[in-house]
Amino acid sequence: MSLNPPKCLKPLDDSRLSWLTDESRLGGRAETCSLPANLEACAEIVDWCRESGSPLTVQGARTGLCGAAVPKGGHVMSLVAMNRPIALCRSHNGLLSLEVRPGMTLAELSAALASRRLDNLEESDRYQKELKAEFRRLKLFWPPDPGEGSATIGGLAATNARGPNAWRMGSAGDHIASIRLLGIDGRLRHVNNRQLAFDNGRLRLPKAILPRKGEPSFGPVDPALLNHPDHPELPGAGREYSTLSELTRISPAALGMSPDARAMGLVLGSQGALGIITSLTLTLALRPQENLGLAFFFKAEEAAARFIEAILAVDSEDGPWKGDLASLTSLDFLDEASMALVSGLKKTAARLSSAPSPPSGSKAAVLTEILARSSEEADRAAERLMSLCLDSGGDPDDTWAVAESDIERLKMFRHAVPEALGANLDQLRARGASDAARLGLDATFPGTRFGEFLSRLRKELSRAGLSGAIFGHAPQNHLHLSIVETGKAKTEAARSLIEDLSRQAIAFGGKLFPEHGAGKTKAAMWERLERPDKVRALRKVKSLMDPLGLLNPGNWPLGGDS
Repeated sequence: MSLNPPKCLKPLDDSRLSWLTDESRLGGRAETCSLPANLEACAEIVDWCRESGSPLTVQGARTGLCGAAVPKGGHVMSLVAMNRPIALCRSHNGLLSLEVRPGMTLAELSAALASRRLDNLEESDRYQKELKAEFRRLKLFWPPDPGEGSATIGGLAATNARGPNAWRMGSAGDHIASIRLLGIDGRLRHVNNRQLAFDNGRLRLPKAILPRKGEPSFGPVDPALLNHPDHPELPGAGREYSTLSELTRISPAALGMSPDARAMGLVLGSQGALGIITSLTLTLALRPQENLGLAFFFKAEEAAARFIEAILAVDSEDGPWKGDLASLTSLDFLDEASMALVSGLKKTAARLSSAPSPPSGSKAAVLTEILARSSEEADRAAERLMSLCLDSGGDPDDTWAVAESDIERLKMFRHAVPEALGANLDQLRARGASDAARLGLDATFPGTRFGEFLSRLRKELSRAGLSGAIFGHAPQNHLHLSIVETGKAKTEAARSLIEDLSRQAIAFGGKLFPEHGAGKTKAAMWERLERPDKVRALRKVKSLMDPLGLLNPGNWPLGGDS
């Protein structure tokens, strides 16, 4: 069968040059591009790429920091036009869930939940009218809040993003009930958070499903896809790809997963290397009555570290979700360099003009958010935080407190740090420093006191003769050390430092790239640091789901060369 190019397929021209990079500033290339508005157009592109042998890179809003959305040739497909909510549904726990297309942004989702309006649902039967009436009565939210507002829900799922609220709320994947995955074979697969990934110690890959009403019916695939040497034994050529439900010989230990791990855990975070997420069912929750944001500023970094350690000690003693600080959902740290970056960006970024400036002489900041069931509970948490701040050597007068209506300004301040780092890199390159590079640490270091870990980062930076910004999530010492440098010697020193710290994280029992993923920018480092048997197992999974290696090539841990 020979396919004509789909209607939405276009040559990549100057109007789409922004599709060749993301917030990592990694540059890419592509010959063709598409902006499908629905599932059928998306499937036509997949069929064309499979038959023509064209690599296919899928992207959303390109807010990622690891180059996962950057194409390395072939075709690039943006899903931002597939941005409608599909349907409300009832979760197994009785609460409402919302199925959405992958191009919906976090800001669009938040606005729909805040306004309690869903006027453009794809489905509109009588059952939806009943659920919409219930939706309008409830104050709901999506708990993880894992990224900035412009990020797409599909992109957040593809990286299994984690944000400031991950301490209490977990990752994006912890609040996704199910996804629909379009494979390179052109078949749809349904994966939910109750399906086990393993059966008697062997990996069971998701099988294809029949299309539901209104969806295109996808036909059988090229038999050559089924004759791949790594594929499980299949009786009969030309059989549909639904046979991927057959057991493989891949064990939980080989993948670093537990025997009772869910199948969603394999797909979420794979950065498009196993398939294209075409819809997601999000688990919603009742929003607590009170939402308060607090930013504490300190004249000494050591005082900020003592404050964080005091908060974590109270949480450890009382237990999560107990005691005065039960309603505290996030605990983020920013150093002096991070705040200076934001102040510099404010001069050119109009949207940051309303953000207040840190108190004079501030050397560190600690940002927190409170989600409480009552104003009394919120007041109790705020008062306890003020007391701990004073005991740690801080001044409660050097504190911002913002109510729910202004809390986005506080989040904007935190999210502006990586944006400012990217702007600095752009300025250096514009001045002729073509070798300028940005390198960053994304790892957890559990079991170490926060102040001790922060001091170690400072010493390692000094020993390497480098400077950088340190910011991120205090629990599990998930701090980002970000360095922007020019010149071969400096960039190699920074690269060596980040890899050495990542190696230390593994030794501490921590996780690599839990927030941004490895993508393309850290793929080679991941492979050097990861267990060889896990690398082999992940490549086997990739070869089973994408035998021709066409989906998002270059993304790691599941994507081809690096």
